[in-house]
Amino acid sequence: GRFAVAKSRLPPGTTVLLEAPLVNPVLNASHYGSRCRLCFGPVPLSPLGVSAAVEPHCSERCARLDPDYEHDRRGAAAIHPHEPTPTVLLGCRLLRLLAGAPDLPAAKAQAERFVANLEHFSREETEAFEAMAAMVGRFSQLSAATPDERDIAAKLGKDWLVALVARLSQNGFTVADSECQPLGMGLYEAGSAVNHSCCPTVVSSFKLEQGGPPKLKMRTCRDVREGGELSNAYIDVGMPVAARRRELKESYCFECECEACRDFEKDVWVEGRRCAEDGCKGCVGWKDGKRACVACGREGREGQEGEGEGGDELSVNTVGGMEERRLEEVWRSSYKLSHARLCSGNELVMRYIDQQRFGDAAKVLKGTMEAMDFCLFENSPVVGVGLFKLVKLLEYEEVELELAGRLRARAADVLRICYGEDDPLYKEVIERW
Repeated sequence: GRFAVAKSRLPPGTTVLLEAPLVNPVLNASHYGSRCRLCFGPVPLSPLGVSAAVEPHCSERCARLDPDYEHDRRGAAAIHPHEPTPTVLLGCRLLRLLAGAPDLPAAKAQAERFVANLEHFSREETEAFEAMAAMVGRFSQLSAATPDERDIAAKLGKDWLVALVARLSQNGFTVADSECQPLGMGLYEAGSAVNHSCCPTVVSSFKLEQGGPPKLKMRTCRDVREGGELSNAYIDVGMPVAARRRELKESYCFECECEACRDFEKDVWVEGRRCAEDGCKGCVGWKDGKRACVACGREGREGQEGEGEGGDELSVNTVGGMEERRLEEVWRSSYKLSHARLCSGNELVMRYIDQQRFGDAAKVLKGTMEAMDFCLFENSPVVGVGLFKLVKLLEYEEVELELAGRLRARAADVLRICYGEDDPLYKEVIERW
């Protein structure tokens, strides 16, 4: 029953939301020492050229304004060598907010506006929430600085804490930088009211400013008519329909019926299961309840390419653990428009850049851009970031500079629509221009 609509026509690139978090977001432990615990901005380098892991903040201002660091440090010391998860830390921050609220019932009511969907989870999943809730209650006591903070978990009760953990799982945002790299986890009340679509009308980004926590920013990525619903992508929408629906059902308890999930003709190419018929370059999909090639029409002829790791089971999570040689095989053998090509290509590019193999990275990224354009939605920030990354690689290698110029113009247009002209990445594109 929660949703957001446009009160007037909104052209692409319109900011529809700029929202501070309900409580300060939690920085992922992998960024400790390199990112500020409050604003998530980069921690300045020491004279030796490295950031010191003992420096939790980017400035004295952020250190002075961060109310959570000492609580987190106190609780982490009590459970050492174990590390609290972002969900535990975020849950404890919400409990401290309630403990200090002058009107506890009103503060509870505000937290309860976030949907929990507990009735849709299995018994095993509910038990996992119960275990996490116990950890939240325990860490809240260990990190407390006042009697009210120490007693709040017991005052709210076990059932309320279980529902809190479910609310965090359903409504938590992955806070990311302009290059779509995850930094942490946050909770935004208005942003959570925007429903999902695999062909969304808005994109989310985060404004990082010294002295305060990351703010959620939503901008339209395509034209929205007056009265049209605003929708956001909760997951990687470049996946095939079956994989998207499975993840949305498991994580968010609903079955998506958006326009993109009904486009089964496109999904055949996204899934990328090649036809095994000699000389056929088509892909196999469902037709009249049977699998058949969309090009030659032969039924039940599905080759090995695109199966398993190369089909709808391939994801951002699975490619990370692949050996490089296997990853290269998947990229070369996968259909040029498929999600397998997109996932394996992005992972290869990151590895090649880490190895300073910039020429190889440019070739793979250039061969992946067609899949990126096809699988993702119009004006996706992932496409804008990919285009700019390819521009930098081509310019570094001093090859195809005319192509780099055309791609730079398109990257600038996509990033302007998604992020706005005040975004650091957009500014970098313009400065390089």
